Amino acid sequence: MEALDGKASSFNIDNTMVASSAPSPLHVLQCYLASVTPCDKEDNHAIQQETHDQLLRVADFLYNSCMEGALSILDHEPPLITQVVSAASQRSLYLVQGSSHKSRSSNETYLCYTSPDVNDSLSMHHCSCRSFWERSRNSGSATLCKHLLALHLLPGLNGKFHTLQIASDEEFANIVLSRLRINY
Repeated sequence: MEALDGKASSFNIDNTMVASSAPSPLHVLQCYLASVTPCDKEDNHAIQQETHDQLLRVADFLYNSCMEGALSILDHEPPLITQVVSAASQRSLYLVQGSSHKSRSSNETYLCYTSPDVNDSLSMHHCSCRSFWERSRNSGSATLCKHLLALHLLPGLNGKFHTLQIASDEEFANIVLSRLRINY
């Protein structure tokens, strides 16, 4: 956060020191998620609800414009998210079905990758949707579309997803290549 004199300052989120003149919303969300202890199924319902409500307030403050879309992805039954894992290398990515009526009728599925480690200097995020491309092109900092926001919120909200185990890295690469088509 900026100090009043315009110099960079630092702030502390649950013992994680963040030093930056302007931390990105993504970094703030990652720090918050790292500080929240996931609720177990045995936890008190009131504690689970309070934790979920706090997470939703933080995410809504940071990503208001794509929050509704992310929640519609997370709330959908059956789940719109599939984690694809290569058994050989344990690499993983996500396939997220579009949540709009237009996307579902055309069966649009987006390839998403996210590295959620807040301390990873090589943290990467990608979605094959047009919204992510537009936001990334017009922003100098890390940005999220509704698909990536849903993936970041997934563990904190105990979201549901399918898992698809792929036997070989070659098969995994074929899935990536088949989904990475540029339509811009």
